[in-house]
Amino acid sequence: MERLLLAWGYASAIVAGMSNGYRKHWDGAIVSLDDRKGVIQITWRDEISRIMFEGAILGGWEANGDHAHSQRLQA
Repeated sequence: MERLLLAWGYASAIVAGMSNGYRKHWDGAIVSLDDRKGVIQITWRDEISRIMFEGAILGGWEANGDHAHSQRLQA
């Protein structure tokens, strides 16, 4: 849980430095986050959210020492 919070905080800090257009789409972009044995599992609201913010959340995850990830879109 702690690593997920660190990754989320990192991503939120990155998004805070982005333009207002990006910031307004951040809330709700990630539907769920889970850590399964060092693999972050991300469920995105939609494809646009994934494209816009994938680098921010994965950067946060990698900054905490893990690199594996799994992503899906909300059904």
